[in-house]
Amino acid sequence: MDVHLALFPALALSIAILPAAAFGVEKSPAVEAESGDVQPVQETTDAESNNTPPTGPVGQAPQPRQTQAQVADVLEQRGILTPQGILVVDPQFQYVNSSVTQVNLEGYTILPALLVGSISIDSVRRDTVTMAVGLRYGVTSHFELELRIPFVRTDEQISSRPLNQGTQENTVTKAWGQGLGDIEAAAHYQFNNGENGWPYFIGNLRIKSDTGRGPFQVPVASNGLQLEKPTGTGFWGIQPSFTFTLPSDPAVFYGSLGYLWNLDRKVNIAGTPTISPGNSISASLGMGLALNQDASFSLGYSHNTVEPAKQNGQTIKGASRLQVGVLLIGVSYRVKPQTTVNFNLGVGVTQDAPNVQVTLSLPLSFDPRG
Repeated sequence: MDVHLALFPALALSIAILPAAAFGVEKSPAVEAESGDVQPVQETTDAESNNTPPTGPVGQAPQPRQTQAQVADVLEQRGILTPQGILVVDPQFQYVNSSVTQVNLEGYTILPALLVGSISIDSVRRDTVTMAVGLRYGVTSHFELELRIPFVRTDEQISSRPLNQGTQENTVTKAWGQGLGDIEAAAHYQFNNGENGWPYFIGNLRIKSDTGRGPFQVPVASNGLQLEKPTGTGFWGIQPSFTFTLPSDPAVFYGSLGYLWNLDRKVNIAGTPTISPGNSISASLGMGLALNQDASFSLGYSHNTVEPAKQNGQTIKGASRLQVGVLLIGVSYRVKPQTTVNFNLGVGVTQDAPNVQVTLSLPLSFDPRG
């Protein structure tokens, strides 16, 4: 299955609802399930044993508890936002494996079952590792800013064999590339407080730059194959989206709907054509479940429909609409009040989706004001 990562960011992802930072005393019921009240443990006194009412307080009252359970990450949008004045530093590691096998036919037919020309089978395997640093800051209790800086390493291997030329060995071509990826910036705004049983509604706007090395900036061999792999898409992208989160203790239901608009650009190839990599519509739905005070589990599904690429307004020959469906499984565990470990697994369920996508993140929350 071919992930076609160059057409959209971080399905690479870049496909989640991220949990709010478990920092500070403000409780955010949108994604966190409160731990139960602790009953005081009373000591038996001499007055009690003699059935005499005590004259003062009995036992020790429990300390107030702010412990809350987070719902694991599954998508790029959030159900609640970072508390005001809190900074979250989120180091991330992501591994994506994708593959595709295709049959190439070049020639013409004399009879319906007879082809004159060449037939070849190509198998493409791509492994992409992304090390990223994410920053989130709560400007207000309802407004948050985000920045993500990725570093990408891609390894690709293409195995091909002409079937009608008597070749018994595959021709293997390898290429790799690494460097800075496409930096992203985002803003998130929470419209309501989820009162009277209403879901929480979040508006998101994400802008993806072209700071990575694009596919038209790498050297190409005479047969058209890339000698080095790009680290970015080569296009700016704007993605507005809408998220809802519905708490139903101990579970949280969420969903999102977004549209990714990739800006056209002229590329430095013969004729300097204007290329449009194709816009996409994304949707997701899922559920998070708090297992206890520190652990949570999430299950979701994300689907992207990517339009075919165009050149000078015309669909590029051989390009087609892509359907990228990914099943998402997430586990989150809070090791400290300000530190959470998130593990997410994405499994492709459509032909165009990646085979597997593994993401590990360690968001750290702190108050820069001291």
